[in-house]
Amino acid sequence: MLRLNQVTELTFQSCILEGKDLPYLVIIMTVYFPIWVSRAPLTRFTISIGGFIKDSNMQNSKYLIIVIVALLSLFTKGLLAQDNVPIATLTIGSSANGLSLAERLGYASDTKLLIVHADDIGFSHSANTATMRAFELGPVKTGAIMVPVPWFQEIAALVQQQSDQQQAQFDFGVHITLTSEWKYFKWNGVLAASEIPSLINEDGYFYTNGAEVAEHAVAEEADREARAQIERAMAYGIEPTHLDVHNSALWGTAELFQVYLELGRDYKLPILISSDGIAKVKPDYQSMLSEDDIVLDRVIMMARDALVENWVPEYEKLFASVEPGVTQLIIHFGFDDTELRAMAVDRPNPNAAWRQSDFDFFTSAEFKSLLDRNNIQLITWREIRDLLRS
Repeated sequence: MLRLNQVTELTFQSCILEGKDLPYLVIIMTVYFPIWVSRAPLTRFTISIGGFIKDSNMQNSKYLIIVIVALLSLFTKGLLAQDNVPIATLTIGSSANGLSLAERLGYASDTKLLIVHADDIGFSHSANTATMRAFELGPVKTGAIMVPVPWFQEIAALVQQQSDQQQAQFDFGVHITLTSEWKYFKWNGVLAASEIPSLINEDGYFYTNGAEVAEHAVAEEADREARAQIERAMAYGIEPTHLDVHNSALWGTAELFQVYLELGRDYKLPILISSDGIAKVKPDYQSMLSEDDIVLDRVIMMARDALVENWVPEYEKLFASVEPGVTQLIIHFGFDDTELRAMAVDRPNPNAAWRQSDFDFFTSAEFKSLLDRNNIQLITWREIRDLLRS
């Protein structure tokens, strides 16, 4: 067990907080940290507070003043009580000058920005043809391609068949795939099973879900397979704008999540992480993020128990819930045909009817009308990638 008197270096780096959370930060800073710091034999202390005011009206700005006072109290009560703290750094404001992601992209802080993202491209002929048709009809142009799946080569060929002008409008990411969830339709890795044995089940395929991956996967093997998928996508002419993960397969353990983070950093690609996702699923992962990692505000999707006959009113409610900031809406394109119905046997949503309903809705005038009525502006991952690389 780590004892207080063994702590020699302490770094405090805030996550992005809503304004309403600031009073709790004040309590922590004014009560607990001064006690801790005054007793620990620190040789270095760093505080980095960045971008924690997410309130366009700055109604909670009074708390910012209190936090600053609390930080000064921390220094006087704790650090100055010691003789051996040669470096103490106080930074208020993020590496992006305290700007929200929306502002860094060039929009006003109160703008509702939405990425409509087609998942699971490449896993079937139905999904591929539906996606390309939807992209042709517009306005959705964003999605992620699965690489180790049987129909990957088809989607790569369909993309290459488009004109240079059309391809420049596409916004494809790599949907890193380490699970195989369908009952009779299975796949394994890009790499040989002998190279990634911890990712392969007794039947020779990927495990069914993210929990099984977390139980069995060796992080180094997951890293090798993910990189092989990205490299294969690029070899087939796909220019990825982002990375995300099928079935959250790299979220199960801190070691796997670190793999996910390093993939984005090494390829200089944004990865799908959201503030609400980390807060709800893995709050301890917040400390693993760097100042340069891009984090969306939230991710939303149609409820899995939604009925297709209620598709439009359900999306009306979902679009009405979109808040200022950057939100990703995950959708699934496909046709309700023989292929998808056979693949989706015993499969809960998103099944064939769900995917057909998404195709119908997101190529309709009603979708465009909902964007206008809710003052929502579509953006792409390409914009975020260009920001990351700037």
